[in-house]
Amino acid sequence: MRRTLRTCLHPLLILGCLLATIPGTADAHDPEKRITMTLFGDGGDVLRPDRDTGGDYVWYLGLDAGLTYSRFQDGPIYYLIPHPYVPEIPWFGNANEGSGIGYAVGATIDFPLSDMFGIVLKGSYHTRAGSFKETLEVGTPWFSERSVVDNRTDMTLDYLSFDLLGRINFGDTPFYGLVGVSYSSLSSNSVELEQTILEPDNMFYYEDAGGSIINMLRSGTTDGEIREFLDSRTDLKFGLGYWLALTGSLSLTPEVSVAIPLGDLIDSETVADGAIEQGLVNPDFNVITSFVTIGLRWHIR
Repeated sequence: MRRTLRTCLHPLLILGCLLATIPGTADAHDPEKRITMTLFGDGGDVLRPDRDTGGDYVWYLGLDAGLTYSRFQDGPIYYLIPHPYVPEIPWFGNANEGSGIGYAVGATIDFPLSDMFGIVLKGSYHTRAGSFKETLEVGTPWFSERSVVDNRTDMTLDYLSFDLLGRINFGDTPFYGLVGVSYSSLSSNSVELEQTILEPDNMFYYEDAGGSIINMLRSGTTDGEIREFLDSRTDLKFGLGYWLALTGSLSLTPEVSVAIPLGDLIDSETVADGAIEQGLVNPDFNVITSFVTIGLRWHIR
C-alpha cells in the first residue's frame, strides 16, 4: 500500500513542477501577452502600468523628487532693488541670458486606461533659478560721471504647479512618454544683486551713519523681489520615463521632462511707463525648464 502511494505521488510532483513553468494563456486586456504562471503568484506585468492578470484594476500613487534646470532668455529686463547702504536710493540690476539649477518635490497619481494609455496627475513645488552676469556702462543720479559696473544677479522663482498629462507606453518596453499641460502659481520670487564698480578708480559707494561717511566701497550686495512677474503661468510639458520594478507592488520611475511656456513671464501692465519702449524691459523675457526626477509608484488595487 505504501509503495503504491509513493509510486502515484512521484509523477504528480513532476507534473506540478512542469505546470509551474508552463506559459499561461493571454489575459483578457492584452491577447498577445504571455504571462509565466507560478505556484506562488499570479504573475503580472510589473514593468509598466497595467491591469493585473486577475482582472483587478490597479492604479498608481507616487512621490517624486529631483532637480530643475532653467534657461532664461529673450531679455533684457532692468529692475530696481533697495540700495545696500542708502535704502532711500534704489539700486538697479539687470538680467538677460542666464541659467541655473533648482529643485522639485511632488506627488503623482497615475490612472491606466488601457495597456497603451493612461492619465497622469502631478502636483509639485519647484524652483526655477537663474544666474546672470553683465558688464554695463551707466550714468545715474548717484554717479557723477558715467561708470562701468559689473552686475551679478541670482534669481529664484518659487512655483506651486499642477500637471495634467497623458501617458503613452512604448509597446512591451518599460519606457513611456508624457505629454500635456502644466499650470503653475508663483508663490514668491527673490533676487540677489552683487554690483561692483570697475571704472573709474575714484568712484565709490558711500556708507554713512548720522550724516558722516564711514565707508567708501567699490561693491555691494543686496536682495529684494521683482514685482513685474505674472502670478501664474501655463506650460506645454512633455517627457520620457522608465518603469523599474522593485517589488510586486512598488516601482521606481526616473523621468525627464521639459516645460515650454505657453504665455508670458512679465506682466507688461505693471512695467514702468516707457520702460518697454526704451528697451529697458523686453516683455518676451521668459524661461524654459527641464525636470529630472526619480519617483516611487505604489500599486493600488
